[in-house]
Amino acid sequence: WGVGERHIKIDHLKGLKLKSIPHKSITSDDYLTLEEIVRLISVAAPKKCDRAKAMATVQIFSGQAFVDSRNNNPNKIQIIRDKKVMVGVRSKTGNEFIVPLDKVAIGVLESYEWSSCKMLTNHTYNKHLKILAAYAGINKNVCTHTLRRTFAQNNLDGGISAEVVAKMLGHKDTRMLKFYATISATRVLDEYESRMAA
Repeated sequence: WGVGERHIKIDHLKGLKLKSIPHKSITSDDYLTLEEIVRLISVAAPKKCDRAKAMATVQIFSGQAFVDSRNNNPNKIQIIRDKKVMVGVRSKTGNEFIVPLDKVAIGVLESYEWSSCKMLTNHTYNKHLKILAAYAGINKNVCTHTLRRTFAQNNLDGGISAEVVAKMLGHKDTRMLKFYATISATRVLDEYESRMAA
């Protein structure tokens, strides 16, 4: 990335072979529950964390990766069936993402004139997320990727298909979802009860 973006001239890692490390299983510590989301985005915290809170709100409701949220702008919004939908291409993979945005996310983006994350580095954002989580009483390692997983998990639990969640995240298929979300007990019970009631 650094060579491609002309931040560095020589790729010192070229040809380096790394061993693949298996991904760990997703647990409830890897995403926020609905109750934790409400606490995180409504907590009274130090003023320096305001931009991080705004950015987290957008990320929770859009599933965007940090690098993609830095490029938010009104040109990514399309109106489809009277709904605002963000359409773009993931910086990391080049895959298209399509995310319907709710009033909360749109409100935050507009109030910050679409620049809620342009002033934060990934390091500063993650540091402020940890401060927000501490003030909100959330005893989890909250970072930018936690919020992406939160979006995936809550949409799957809400009954949205894996294919649609994958598209919203900008994945080319559902295989990557196993690293973002899990089938929760709530979803198992919801689907079981809806089938049994029919």
